Amino acid sequence: MQSSFYPTVEKNYGVPLDTRHGYTKVGISSQTAGTADVVGDWECFVAAIASTETRDMFFRDLAVWINETPTNRALTDLYDTMTGDYPGITFAARPVMGGAFALLLLDD
Repeated sequence: MQSSFYPTVEKNYGVPLDTRHGYTKVGISSQTAGTADVVGDWECFVAAIASTETRDMFFRDLAVWINETPTNRALTDLYDTMTGDYPGITFAARPVMGGAFALLLLDD
């Protein structure tokens, strides 16, 4: 059910946390993509337990955000999914983002 829902609310650079803002959280839980052993930040956790297509959507949106936005700081775990900008709070180079690269270590 969730794998069908998230693509319907996807914005330019990801899926918002909820309806209050267009912010999203990315982080350490991407280390569990393919398994659901560790709970961490929202977007990568959802990717870990979603269908392959939805998981790929979450990580594709993150890659698009990295490539297209003019943000000039290290990778953040909180940004606006419509504009790609920081939402007033600037989180940069936080350790939780290391998990976003864990998929590179997994065997298919």
